[in-house]
Amino acid sequence: PDFVQGPKRVSKINSSVNTITHQNRQNGGVFISEFSEGSGNNKYIEIYNGSGADIDMSDYSISSCSNGCNIENEFEYPDNVTFEPGTILIADDVFVIAHPSADDFILAQADYTGYTYFSNGDDFHALTLAGATSSDYVVIDKVGEFGADPGSGWDVAGISQGTKDH
Repeated sequence: PDFVQGPKRVSKINSSVNTITHQNRQNGGVFISEFSEGSGNNKYIEIYNGSGADIDMSDYSISSCSNGCNIENEFEYPDNVTFEPGTILIADDVFVIAHPSADDFILAQADYTGYTYFSNGDDFHALTLAGATSSDYVVIDKVGEFGADPGSGWDVAGISQGTKDH
């Protein structure tokens, strides 16, 4: 798998042979800008396009694990949100994926409402390149970590359990 976030290097991990290689970052500026886990179905993921160019969302997907990930560096649900070709996210705009039963205020901002499997705070979600499999993928950005269930939520930006009820 590749991990693209952070510095302008990509670390590609091949878990079958335990090697790490580095590549140039290709998806700079596209990242998860908000992750909301509210009460009931008031949940959404916002993706920001700061790349300076329009992007086709069909090049991306959302991959996840329930309650952390049972197997290190493997998604339980790879490519579980995909987008039709021609779904364009213009530069400096956001794309919002919301639960279809979210509050009308959230739905008014939503671009996609076909995803019903949202977090209860301790699930791991990642923006991946389309075509992800459980063990072969490129992570662009993520909320959470591979590995054990964190309990009630992931720590985010210094906030303990920042993905729980926020």
